[in-house]
Amino acid sequence: VKTKLILNVTGPCGNRFNQTLKSVIPDKVIGLKGAHIVVKLPEEFSEWGIMIINRVNEPMYFLPWHGMHYIGLNRTPYDGNLEEVKVTEDEAEWLLGEVNYVFPQLSLQRKDILYSYAGINPVTFDASDPQGNREVVVHDLASEGLHNVLMLTGGPIMTYRLIAKQLLKEVSKRCVPTLAKQHPSSGSSEVTKLLRNSRSASVEMNISDEILKKIIVEEQPVSLADILLRRTGIGWDIDQGKSAVPGVATVMAELCGWDEQRKEKEMQLFHQHIKEIYQVQKYWGDSVCD
Repeated sequence: VKTKLILNVTGPCGNRFNQTLKSVIPDKVIGLKGAHIVVKLPEEFSEWGIMIINRVNEPMYFLPWHGMHYIGLNRTPYDGNLEEVKVTEDEAEWLLGEVNYVFPQLSLQRKDILYSYAGINPVTFDASDPQGNREVVVHDLASEGLHNVLMLTGGPIMTYRLIAKQLLKEVSKRCVPTLAKQHPSSGSSEVTKLLRNSRSASVEMNISDEILKKIIVEEQPVSLADILLRRTGIGWDIDQGKSAVPGVATVMAELCGWDEQRKEKEMQLFHQHIKEIYQVQKYWGDSVCD
């Protein structure tokens, strides 16, 4: 494959990708791990988003989601396996402690955690700060001996349109556009609109077979985890999609040509995934994944 320009926008995998092109390149990105816990707060908190400053002077948020609240996050440097990022017991305890410090009457305990999850925020490497810096940078790697390679670091998803413009500006200095200028739509996709209209933010998720089939055909998921976690969000429900697994697997098997063995394997893999990565078993017990 030949190309005029390579864009390294692989987030926390950025350093590793650079090393596939040239073995010795200084780190440009550092991964900050952010841990979250999911709880069901008293009715008074329903549909209310809350922002606080924790005891290390960092912001924490409580995001309402279908009758639950996502609470996060911590920010700790992470250089482990990116395929196995999950909340540790110490991180869960720390988050509970910060919540109870601000809202002592809640008195949240480990048993109140429905599930947990963690992600990696790729921030710009800074030798003087172990947590990197929050500046968005487009690196020209020509100075490292990699000509026509640009790398993006520090780009939070909330400002992706502004960052895309910044990256496009750098690309346009090196490549002449071959198409007329386009104006991106501010609206969401048809599938996203269907999902939004099919459920309220405060009730259990319920998606019709018609919408489900449309997503499977148009969004091209390759696994049960894809459709439940990355296409529909069903896997982020209060039981992480447990009740929906058999029905969704049946529809997907029909459209994707899965035999019964593949269907059973996909269901098993999904349960294993949420048990290992989202640590459901730690808080609810193995019965969640029966």
